[in-house]
Amino acid sequence: MDTEHLRFFFGHMAMAITAMVLLFSIFRYRNFNVFDWQMWAFLFYGLITDTIARLSFSFPPRAYFVINVFNLFESLFFLLFARQFVQSEKLKKLLVILAALSLLAWTWFQFNPIDGVTIHLKMHPTFGSIYCILSTFLYAYLLLRLIESRTNVFRQSTYWYVLGIFFSSFTAYLMQALISDEVHNRIWFLNGIFNSLTSFLFLIGFLQVGRGSRQAVGQNLVSKKGAN
Repeated sequence: MDTEHLRFFFGHMAMAITAMVLLFSIFRYRNFNVFDWQMWAFLFYGLITDTIARLSFSFPPRAYFVINVFNLFESLFFLLFARQFVQSEKLKKLLVILAALSLLAWTWFQFNPIDGVTIHLKMHPTFGSIYCILSTFLYAYLLLRLIESRTNVFRQSTYWYVLGIFFSSFTAYLMQALISDEVHNRIWFLNGIFNSLTSFLFLIGFLQVGRGSRQAVGQNLVSKKGAN
C-alpha cells in the first residue's frame, strides 16, 4: 500500500472513530456537565470540518479555507478550555491575551501571501507550530496539577480530555515542526493514527461521565498557590 493509500485509509479511519465516539457518548448526555458538552461540540466540529474538506478537495481554496478556520477555532478552544481550570487571575488574563494574539496572527497569515501563494490556499506552518507548542506545555502543566490535586483522577472525564488535548498538540507539533518536508509527506498517514488515538482518549473520558464524583462547573484543576 503506497503513501497516498495509507493517508486515505487512516484519514477515513480517524473520521469513522470520531463519529463512533460522538454517537456512543451522546447516550450519556443526561450526565454531561459543561466540560463534557464543550468537548463533544469540539469533536463534532472537527468531524464536520474533515468531512467538508474531503468533499471539497476538487476545489482546493474551499478545502484549505475550511481547514484554516478550524485551526483558528482549535487554537482558541485549547486556550479558553484550559482557562476554565485555573484559579490564578494572572494566568486567566494571560490565556485571554494569547487567544487574542492567536486571532490576530491567524488573520495576518490568512491574508498575506507566502511564496506568492495566498494564505487561504495554504496555512503558514508557523501558526500551527506555535499554538501546538503552547498547548503542549499548557496541558502538560494542567495534567501535573490535576494529578497532584485530585484522587481517583482516572475516573474524572476532564482528566482524559486534558490528556487527549495534550497528546493531540504534542503529536501535531512533532508532525509539523520536527520533521522535514520530505519525511513529512511520507509519514503523513501517521496523523490519522494519532487522531484515532486522541479520539479514543476522549471516548474514555466520556465513559467516565457519571462514574466519578460530579465535577462542579468551573471547578479548578490548578491551585492558586501552584498557578502563581
